[in-house]
Amino acid sequence: MPLRRLEDRQQVKEAAGRGMAVVAMAADDDYSMQLAAAARSLINNLGPGRGLLLFVVSSGVAGPNREKILKSWETPKDVAVSWVEIDPASLGGMNVSGHVSAATYSRVFIPRLLPPFVNKAIYLDSDLLVLRDISGLWDKSMEGVYALAARDIMTPYFCSREALKDRPRCLPYLFADVPVKDYRELGIPGTAKYFNAGVMVMDLDKWRSDRIGEAALDYLEKNKGELRYWDQDGLNAVLAGKWGELDPRWNQLAHIYRFPSWKESPLDRDTFDKLLNDPYIIHFASRSKPWYHDNCHPARSLYFRCLDMTEWKGWRPEFTLWGAFRKLVYSLKPLRMAGIRLKAFIKWILFVKLDLYWKFRRG
Repeated sequence: MPLRRLEDRQQVKEAAGRGMAVVAMAADDDYSMQLAAAARSLINNLGPGRGLLLFVVSSGVAGPNREKILKSWETPKDVAVSWVEIDPASLGGMNVSGHVSAATYSRVFIPRLLPPFVNKAIYLDSDLLVLRDISGLWDKSMEGVYALAARDIMTPYFCSREALKDRPRCLPYLFADVPVKDYRELGIPGTAKYFNAGVMVMDLDKWRSDRIGEAALDYLEKNKGELRYWDQDGLNAVLAGKWGELDPRWNQLAHIYRFPSWKESPLDRDTFDKLLNDPYIIHFASRSKPWYHDNCHPARSLYFRCLDMTEWKGWRPEFTLWGAFRKLVYSLKPLRMAGIRLKAFIKWILFVKLDLYWKFRRG
């Protein structure tokens, strides 16, 4: 059957009643191409006999791009799409920076935006590729938690100082020792795990009844100047101890390639090797994305193969000398790892040795 475009609430209700996997994704007009590619990968890997109800949370996607997106998803599989508009003004004065747009905050609104008869949904960022049938995620039991998510390997704990046994070795390769600064005031133990919000299975009924989205927004509003990872900090602050951990392969972050080996990572060897070599979802969660001229992600060519299945077929970023230089350096692994190790050494001096020095001075 062709892709079904659901135009009214009754059509959505009928689709939801058929037990289709429900996925929500968000984008603004600038992320139209990325949304098209990400959802195309999702559709490509949908298993036989499985249906997909896809909600697109739009922050101003223009009509021409919307039509290109929908044409990109034409498929003989059982896929239905419902478009949901969100007013960017409702995001208030939330901080935006670089690759983080106002649309990033849309995931906080999903329980409110999706119809009340939809009680469960998978949320996916638009800067990723799905390599496995999403049914494997949809069929997981929520086991009484508000969300299922994968731990963020860049910031694995609320306080790595307390939680990591081999902190001096790992810390230089992490992004943040303490992602949420007021975790103690919130009553969250430093050993609690911190999740990445780019892939989540959400119990929408529990979010609505306990007003999780509103609580997260309230936290964000009160801590505007202290946020490190924007709405993800708010969700972690509110859901600490209330979420279940996914196999990290459902959210392989680009940072996995910055660890020289599993020993410098917060993961055990088996988990690290599986995450590196057999991801279910590749999440380009970094400042450099495949569509940037200087990106060197190992799955970049895979991304463009998927993009070529959309209405953006043949699109590539413009050639630049800086991009060519970066790719050359990345291809020379010893040189690339030397650069990573140099940065890690500088961080080790700043965050480990100076930390010990000031502890000694304070006596």
